[in-house]
Amino acid sequence: MTATKHEAKQKTTRNFTNGFYRFMYWAFVALAIYFFATRQFGSAMSNLGLALMFDPFRHEVTWTNRPRYQKVWLIAHIALLLILVGLVVVNRWV
Repeated sequence: MTATKHEAKQKTTRNFTNGFYRFMYWAFVALAIYFFATRQFGSAMSNLGLALMFDPFRHEVTWTNRPRYQKVWLIAHIALLLILVGLVVVNRWV
């Protein structure tokens, strides 16, 4: 088998782990939305933080090689998470 045929065969194999990561990401985001709607900010914060473990995009790609929309999405996710951390801290002290 030549190198080009071998490369073509590798490209046709499917990687199902990305679908699993995407499913788990959106499951944790949905749980965070539910807990936020029920005003359980601590649970919403923890689920939103856990969602970041499951990168919804291709996790093999390094940060510098990601498209801009993926970077914006993940930074917005972290910003929302930090806002929830602030809500939890303020609610504990007030």
